[in-house]
Amino acid sequence: MPGILGDSEASFRAASLRKPRVLSALAAIVVPTCAFFFYAIQWHGLLPFHLFPIAPIIAASYFAVMLPLAMYVSYESQFQELHPLVQYPALARRCFRALAENNLKVAGKDI
Repeated sequence: MPGILGDSEASFRAASLRKPRVLSALAAIVVPTCAFFFYAIQWHGLLPFHLFPIAPIIAASYFAVMLPLAMYVSYESQFQELHPLVQYPALARRCFRALAENNLKVAGKDI
């Protein structure tokens, strides 16, 4: 059965959601996203006018921080020895190295 990203090598299954490491990675994605939405968008409008020019930088930074966590959830079996929050620098280095070496297309075997 294909994984969450569409290839057969992705290891995400419904049983993965019961693992504490996967739950902590999902929480690390969902909590900052919700906090940003409720704080920045609901209480202060979309973005204060004087900060509007840096919006693309904020978005790219957020994507760069969340991408390794999303890859951890998608390819959880490839990261058996890593904890997504405690060893985040090693996780990010491994994910971005795989992206750089494979022309921004990553499969489970590349990680």
